[in-house]
Amino acid sequence: MLNTVLAMMASALVAGSSAPPTGKPADARSPDPNERICRTTQMEGSRIQAGRVCHTRAQWDELTRQAEQQMRASSAQQERDAAHAADRGGMTFGGT
Repeated sequence: MLNTVLAMMASALVAGSSAPPTGKPADARSPDPNERICRTTQMEGSRIQAGRVCHTRAQWDELTRQAEQQMRASSAQQERDAAHAADRGGMTFGGT
C-alpha cells in the first residue's frame, strides 16, 4: 500500500502538474514550508480519472524524499538480484 502511494506521489512530482500559487507574491529567498500546494494527478489504474492531491510544501518535500529513497532502494535491490542471478548462471523471474 505504501509503495502504491509513494509511486503515485512520485509520478505526480515527475509530471510537474501543479496548480498556480495561491496569489501570494513569490519570495525566491525562502519559500513558505506551510504553503498549501495542490497537484492534479492521474489515478492509478485509470487513463481518464484524475485526482487532486493537496499538501504543504514541507509535506511535498518529504514525499519527494521518500519516493527518491524508495526508488534508490528498489534499484539497488534489482542490481543485487541481477548480480545474484549472474553468479548462478541463470535468469531472474523478470527475464533479466
